[in-house]
Amino acid sequence: MAWAVAQPSSVRAEGIADLTAAYRTDQVADQDIEATEQVFTLFLDDPDIVVRRALSAGLATSDRAPRALIWSLMNDIFTVAEPIFARSTRLTSAELTNAATSGSSAIATLIAGRSLLDGQVVRAIAKDGCADAVEALLHNRTIILGSGLLDEVAQRFADDGAIRNALLDQPQISAISRHRLAAAAAADMAKLTIGNATRIAAVASDALDKATVEIATQCDVADLSIYAAHLSEQNVITPSLLVRSICVGNAALFETMFATATLTNLSRVQSIMDDSRRSAFRALCKKANLPVASLPLFEAALSNWTLCDDPMDMVEALLAAVEGEELVDGALVGLLGRIASELHRNQSRRPDQLLLAAA
Repeated sequence: MAWAVAQPSSVRAEGIADLTAAYRTDQVADQDIEATEQVFTLFLDDPDIVVRRALSAGLATSDRAPRALIWSLMNDIFTVAEPIFARSTRLTSAELTNAATSGSSAIATLIAGRSLLDGQVVRAIAKDGCADAVEALLHNRTIILGSGLLDEVAQRFADDGAIRNALLDQPQISAISRHRLAAAAAADMAKLTIGNATRIAAVASDALDKATVEIATQCDVADLSIYAAHLSEQNVITPSLLVRSICVGNAALFETMFATATLTNLSRVQSIMDDSRRSAFRALCKKANLPVASLPLFEAALSNWTLCDDPMDMVEALLAAVEGEELVDGALVGLLGRIASELHRNQSRRPDQLLLAAA
């Protein structure tokens, strides 16, 4: 130590780095371990941050470093404490949880990025951690978040674009959370101040309906019922969403949403649609509070329910059925045109995709 006091900080930092490396790799003789740890304790009070940082970095990956040393280093300034919070195996789950939920954002983010965090810490960050820590947790490939925790994160941070994107990369996220994130993104889009506000709002609404239908394609029968209930609770089962589900060929989504909106047994709705029972269908439309101006279009869908296997055929049939109809909702007719354009573009891309695949 007498030698160390007389040396510049760079030399002291290099010396402590070498000593901690020897300590970690069992190159210190058993009889010298206690004296070595006393040296470490003395260097806790070194006036130079560089030296204390070297001590912290050297002991962060040690499985036998005295916890008193680790506690002192974790309570130093952030530059010194960083390696401990990022890597030390000597911190308990309780200590990590407390630091991640009550410490600084920078410390919480370090902890969220650690390898193989245990469940207690993961749950604490997901439920109570700051946005930066939660984003780091979502990008941590050494852990897998369950759908329940992902749902909680989606509820907390649906308005955070970075976290939205990270959540959508999680394969186990539920359909409900995917829709919640899509709705938040659409709301952000609608707030854009460029261009015509009405047009932007319409584009955002269209985008949300499109995402809503796409999400449904990933649901099995049981999940689809839960998803439809969520859509009903969010008051988003609108004529435009029903029309889109019909026109893209997602009959199961239309029937499930219709059953949910009318509080009708799904099998009864399916029977009415398959048998084209017009009077029963009109009663359901009334029960669903569908606007009168939308009824001609939905009745045309009923007539073609079992006749059109291809989505484009259904769109063309609906357009033909309402042509010249004065009472039909013009906005829904416009939607049919946009969906027809989307389907046409998708069909046009297929040959190119096949050629690329072959190449």
